[in-house]
Amino acid sequence: MRSANVACGFHAGDPATAFATLVLAAQYGVQVGAHPSFNDRESFGRRELTRTDQQIFEECVYQLGALAGLARAAGIALAYVKPHGALYNRACRDETCAAPVVRAAEVFGLAVMGLPGSRLEAACASRCRFIAEGFADRRYQPDGSLVPRDRPDAFVEDADEAVQQAERLLREGKVRTLCVHGDNPQAVAFVRALRGALERKGIAIRKWVAPHADLHDRQARQLSTHGEEILDRTRRCADLGEALADCVVVAATSARKGGLFRRQSVGVPEEIAPLLVEAMATGPVALVFGPERTGLHDDEVSRCHHLIHIPAAPSYPALNLAQAVAICLYEVRRAWLRRTDDRFLSVSDAPAPFADQERAFEHLRIALEEIHYLYGERGAALMHGLRHLLGRARPTAMEVRLLLGLARQIRWFVRHGGEIPNEQ
Repeated sequence: MRSANVACGFHAGDPATAFATLVLAAQYGVQVGAHPSFNDRESFGRRELTRTDQQIFEECVYQLGALAGLARAAGIALAYVKPHGALYNRACRDETCAAPVVRAAEVFGLAVMGLPGSRLEAACASRCRFIAEGFADRRYQPDGSLVPRDRPDAFVEDADEAVQQAERLLREGKVRTLCVHGDNPQAVAFVRALRGALERKGIAIRKWVAPHADLHDRQARQLSTHGEEILDRTRRCADLGEALADCVVVAATSARKGGLFRRQSVGVPEEIAPLLVEAMATGPVALVFGPERTGLHDDEVSRCHHLIHIPAAPSYPALNLAQAVAICLYEVRRAWLRRTDDRFLSVSDAPAPFADQERAFEHLRIALEEIHYLYGERGAALMHGLRHLLGRARPTAMEVRLLLGLARQIRWFVRHGGEIPNEQ
């Protein structure tokens, strides 16, 4: 779990519970979102109340202000706003409700979380950042909205089904975060199943080891170029051991490849990436990048199973960190696609079976003898050269058929005295 929506008191919670939750979030590196609602504790905020847009704005500002103050006291900053229950559903479908929610978020400089393609997302345009979320434990209607809670098919109750739905949502590329409701009795089991399944699929949970920079710094987010979601999902770790504790295979990156360990385990990205992808079937894997100025130290490299070295020009032997990350992730992605779905790669068709190639070569030999290209003592040597020339191309089944067709046409031409038929 990398983010938590904290109730602001209108549908649930109180100052003591909220503050304790915020302290725990700060302790474990979990980002926090404000979870405002209609003022409806009796129905847990799941009953739609009649409110004007101004009333919605005022009540949201009131709730966000209260939680923001508690968060500051707990040593953590709010990262986003996600409306709760009936307020969420109405904001997603009704622009007159979405607009005041966004206005309230703007007051505190916060992002807004909601359903992709909703009125809430449209209201965020050019005003504040929108975080598209998907639900692992709720079913969807054809228009992308959630099935109403009063219907018997509203909830996903099986962990395997939740995993399949989460994978589909992420595969479609429309969501950046997944929600599991805390009041669901199976919430913990769902989260464990989701994390294990997604990590086996190569969907990473990123970690920063004792970062010097403030991940919420305004300039860092401006320079991230649409990478704010990555910053939001990262987890801070005190040391490398904590970050790698659950990993089964680890690859370090370094411009230097001297020394005993570095020589023994070094490889280029395209060699190491398939090893990482293969290990994903058994557990999490990691790519470790050091600080841009110093790189990784020997004691850090020695704790990793592999060392990735990117060969660069001698005049500029070290790449900057962004370039190294991009190259390594590109190779991991290519290796992943090769293993799971080669439709996305420029992979040639398989070569034709040996027997089919031999049949094509034999027909071609006969045809070339009939036109006296192959003759005398040098005929066998010429045919040997042709076989090797064509064989190095690893002809596919279709290409073998082309050779057979060529041989047949040559022989037809010879049998008919070299006359070219009239084409109608």
